[in-house]
Amino acid sequence: MQVKFSVIVPVYQQWHFIEDLVRCMESQVISKDLFELVLISNDGRSPSLLGGESFQIKTGECKKPGSYAARNRGAELADGDWLIFTDADCLPDPKWIAGIDRAIRCSVGGVKLFAGDVRSQKQHGFSNIYEVYDFMRGIPQEVYVSAGVAATANMVVDRFLFLKFGGFSENSFSSGDFEFCRRLRVRGYQILFLKSAFVHHRVRCSWRSVAAKAKRIKGGQFFVSRGVGRFQLILYTLLPPVRSVIFFWRKREVYIGYRLLAIFVQLRLWGVEIWEMARLMLGAKPERH
Repeated sequence: MQVKFSVIVPVYQQWHFIEDLVRCMESQVISKDLFELVLISNDGRSPSLLGGESFQIKTGECKKPGSYAARNRGAELADGDWLIFTDADCLPDPKWIAGIDRAIRCSVGGVKLFAGDVRSQKQHGFSNIYEVYDFMRGIPQEVYVSAGVAATANMVVDRFLFLKFGGFSENSFSSGDFEFCRRLRVRGYQILFLKSAFVHHRVRCSWRSVAAKAKRIKGGQFFVSRGVGRFQLILYTLLPPVRSVIFFWRKREVYIGYRLLAIFVQLRLWGVEIWEMARLMLGAKPERH
């Protein structure tokens, strides 16, 4: 049977998550002949897989640093008509690929770009304030789609279209997914949000990890911006994170103590973002982790 979907996962220092990811793929309710898993090493390590999987697994290596370069390498190795991008620390729902398949078959007008929901992994109790922050912040995929972009934690694109437009920009370690979506949007392509085709995302549990993400995002924004856009980014970074504070405060379903803790972390990250912006303006290279 012809492979229809290629699930592409770049791996950088997260090989300890791959066993769980493979188990999630093994649990997919759709026929295992319809998809393959493409793992791209971006840290020079070779994967140690479980063995005996009922679906095809391909492995490859991308020597150029950056998850977007690794995703492009995965697209080159893929055999599927559709590319499904997710991350090593994500846990796909058993009906994930089946939901994507159903959406493609039922879409009107031949939609070529989809974005599935990304849900923070449920916690039975938080061990520290950084877990609280990352759980509440999450990856608001539906909000992203309403703005015409999507995160590669759960993105689906027609392989021919992806290759035709050159794949992801490899110039930065962050925001390459947004830049790709904007490139397609100006050419008339729309994104369809898939609520039911979701993955769970592990929450970050340390100051180092949440700060690293903030630096990586700021670096990506800096290097894709130009002229007036870069000036606006610098100004926005210097201003207090009022929108983020309001975002957390309005989560009325969350205990007020957790909301205040998340706001505290956000204000602390504001200082990290200002420092990173100053570093980049002085010619430093963006940090990856």
